[in-house]
Amino acid sequence: MCSTTCVCDAGHTNTNGVCVPDGKYLGDACAATSQCASKDANAVCGATESGFGGIAECFCKFGFDRDGYKCVPAKKALSQFCVDDSSCVIVNSRCDVDGLCKCKAGYKSSVSNDSCEIVSKLVGESCSIREQCPGGGSGSCASGVCSCITGYQASADKRNCDLVTKSDGESCVINDQCPSGATCKTTCTCDSGLMFDGNSSACVRPQVGGACTTYCTANAQCIGGKCVCASGFSSSSGGSCLAQLGAACTSAEQCAYMPHATCGKDSRGYKTCLCLDGSTLTTGVNGKSYCSGTARLLVSLSLLFLVALPMLL
Repeated sequence: MCSTTCVCDAGHTNTNGVCVPDGKYLGDACAATSQCASKDANAVCGATESGFGGIAECFCKFGFDRDGYKCVPAKKALSQFCVDDSSCVIVNSRCDVDGLCKCKAGYKSSVSNDSCEIVSKLVGESCSIREQCPGGGSGSCASGVCSCITGYQASADKRNCDLVTKSDGESCVINDQCPSGATCKTTCTCDSGLMFDGNSSACVRPQVGGACTTYCTANAQCIGGKCVCASGFSSSSGGSCLAQLGAACTSAEQCAYMPHATCGKDSRGYKTCLCLDGSTLTTGVNGKSYCSGTARLLVSLSLLFLVALPMLL
């Protein structure tokens, strides 16, 4: 078609003054790269080893491999030429400015040059990425230097970040520093209803006889700011409340501290602490009930007899 200036018809491209048909696929004969590039931007026209008689054909340009009818970035190992980061197949590698696949910052090539390994650093040493620094989640790479996050400090050998633990009432920056049952509120503070116990170094429910605000140890109540055993329970020397005779129970162990007592069903079918067969429910001068009798003694004598019987025969 010619008006004022001759131009190529649709579907053709002017190549050195010749209108060459567009739309060539990989492997098709071609006269110009524009024919190939119209189908794939990474395809070029030129002579290849597969071309017959020097006939040019469409093929993938350097850095790309043929995948069916399209050109994809060639997969390259370390030290091989590349066109972009997607060309480099080794994990944590990239296409460097010199066009070669190299390990990313913070990594180095292995001895066999088939993987990229992290370059480990000590606290205080220069770094490129957090993964280089000690401590896992407690370490960081801040301003190019390995350091420990708030609430942690470097170990003596600089290889770890250790938690800086705090006691009740001491200044803190994160909850992890505080004892069990406490929260960091500028200082470590026991949670509502809990009191700090120096023996266990934790915030726990106050034991019998201890000061309280809301909660107490199991089977106890906070009355008048002091923990006392609830009805049906008696205090022990360890500061806990143990079931009394007639109190609900689930196992014999809960009643075993009382001589001649066990956990069984009462007349109503409820499981309570009651006296063993052969013992008698008795009320002491202090008003507390206990089991008196020889039930346990009889059991012991029976066992002794069974052990000695074979020697008598």
